[in-house]
Amino acid sequence: MSVDAVVFDIGNVLLEWHPDRFYDRVIGPERRAALFEAVDLDAMNLRVDRGDGFRDVIYAEAEANPEWRDEIRLWHDRWIEMCSPEIPHSVHL
Repeated sequence: MSVDAVVFDIGNVLLEWHPDRFYDRVIGPERRAALFEAVDLDAMNLRVDRGDGFRDVIYAEAEANPEWRDEIRLWHDRWIEMCSPEIPHSVHL
C-alpha cells in the first residue's frame, strides 16, 4: 500500500481547535478562565501530541487535580465536540 498523504496536525488545520470556546459554552467563561489558570492544559495536550496515550494523559491530569477532575476529563470524553467543526476547504484539499 502506498501513502498518498500524511497529516501531522489536525487542530486548526483540518478541524477548528479552540478549547476555550468549548469550555466557555459548557462550564461558563469564568470557570473556564479559572481552570485554564489552575491547570496547564497546554502541557497536557502537548504530551498527547507527542504520542502519549490520549486517555491516559488526560485522566492522570484529572486525578492530579481533583478539584477540576470532571472538567479536565471533558478534554477526552467530549473531544469530538471540542475539536470541531471541520475546516471545509482544508479537508477538501
